[in-house]
Amino acid sequence: MRYFKERGRCLRHDSLAAEWGDCARYIEIGDDRYAVRQVEVYSDGHMLRYDRSHWCDRFGQLFGCLFSHKQKAIDSRRGAEVIDSQEFERVWHAALGSPMWEQQVEQSLASEWGEAPHWLNKM
Repeated sequence: MRYFKERGRCLRHDSLAAEWGDCARYIEIGDDRYAVRQVEVYSDGHMLRYDRSHWCDRFGQLFGCLFSHKQKAIDSRRGAEVIDSQEFERVWHAALGSPMWEQQVEQSLASEWGEAPHWLNKM
């Protein structure tokens, strides 16, 4: 597993999170080079979490790009930095207690988009 953090904004303009401000996105990359878990921490205090079982909702979604194993792939992402598993786990556990989780489940898009991320179905 590899871990990184990057700063940015909500990626989907149609998202319910689009107005929450800047966010720090924490991503765990699996051996298959796709995101396994992800946490988004917004400047207004909202926290969202995604994994392969809850991968999409009206707030956002799990990253769907194929990551390179090479360090330069993360280094080339603007505002990204490699983090260790302890930092990721600290944020993941904080997100587990987020009051947003219930709303994320209610706003799931899995019935429309599929129970599993479509990029994993190609494997």
